[in-house]
Amino acid sequence: MIKNSKITGWGKYLPERVVTNDEISKFVDTSDEWIFKRTGIKQRYVAGSEDTLASMGAEAAKKALQVAKLEAKELDLIIVVSCMSECSLPSIASVVQGIIEAEKAAALDLFSGCSGFVTALATADSFIKSGMYKKILIIGTELFTHLVDWEDRNTCVIFGDGAGAVIIEESKETGIIDSVLHCDGRYNELIYMPRIRIPADGDKPGSKISTSSYLKMRGHELFSAAVNSGASVIEEIIQKAHININDVKLIISHQANVKILKEIATILKLPKEKMFINIEKCGNIATASIPISICDALESERIKNGDIIVLTGFGAGLSWGSVVIKWNV
Repeated sequence: MIKNSKITGWGKYLPERVVTNDEISKFVDTSDEWIFKRTGIKQRYVAGSEDTLASMGAEAAKKALQVAKLEAKELDLIIVVSCMSECSLPSIASVVQGIIEAEKAAALDLFSGCSGFVTALATADSFIKSGMYKKILIIGTELFTHLVDWEDRNTCVIFGDGAGAVIIEESKETGIIDSVLHCDGRYNELIYMPRIRIPADGDKPGSKISTSSYLKMRGHELFSAAVNSGASVIEEIIQKAHININDVKLIISHQANVKILKEIATILKLPKEKMFINIEKCGNIATASIPISICDALESERIKNGDIIVLTGFGAGLSWGSVVIKWNV
C-alpha cells in the first residue's frame, strides 16, 4: 500500500528587534528608496543576544507541534536546515531535540543553501513513503545578520533572522504530491561563505557565531541563475505531477528578492496574486523563508483546504528544487 505524507503543523519565530531601511541608512551609504527599489525589502528581523539557531528553531517547532496536536516525544525524526552552524559538533537538530525533549527522535542537519527547506521536505516525504518514519519535524533557522559585512550595502540590507517549522506525518489523504531537486556545482562561487570557525573561547553549543570571512555573492549572475532555475523547476514539477499550472492556487518561493519573484511569475505567465511575497517585512531569511511564508499565507487566508501549492527554493550550490502539495489539514 502506497503511503502519503502531508503537512499537519506549522510555526514560526521572528526576533523582537526590527531594523528598518532608514535605520540601516544611518550607518551604511544607502537609503530606504535604494534598498526597496532593488530588493523589495522595507525591514528585517535581527536576532537578539539570547537568540541562537537552535533556540529559534525550537520556538518555531513548539508552535508547529501545537498546531499538529502532537507531543515532542511522538516525533520520529527532526531535520534542521540552515546556511550555517554555531559549532561543528553537535548538529543543530540534536540541540533542538534536547530543548524540546523529543527523546525518541533521530536528528540530522541538511545543508543545501536556500533550497534547504524543499530538500528537507522531499527527504521527509521519502522517509515516510518508505515506511521508515511517520512523524517528522522540519526546521529552517537562520542568523544571517551575524554573517554579513555591515559596511557592504549590497549584502547587509538583504538578510534577516528567524526560524520556521512544519510537521510532516503519514496520511491516508494526498498531501505531498511530488518533488524535484537539482544542483550544478559549476556555479558554486556565485554565493559562498569562505569559512565559519568555532569561537576561540570554546563556548558551549548555542553560543554566538565567530566568523573569519563574510558572505560573498555575485549579485547579477546570481539573479539570472535564480530566475532561470526558479522558473524551470516550477514548470518541471508541474509536468512531473501531471497538473495544470492554472490549477496551482499559490506559489510559495524562497524570498530572495522581489524582482526575482516577479520575473519568475512573468516567465510563467502567472497573475501576480499567485506568487506569495512577504519579503518586504522579513527580508531574505534563506532556509526559513518558505516555512515562515507558509505561516503567513495561512494567517492571511491565502491557503485553503484542497488548494494545490508549489514550494520552490534556489540558492548556494547552485541548488534548486520544488515540491507540489495538495493542502489537506
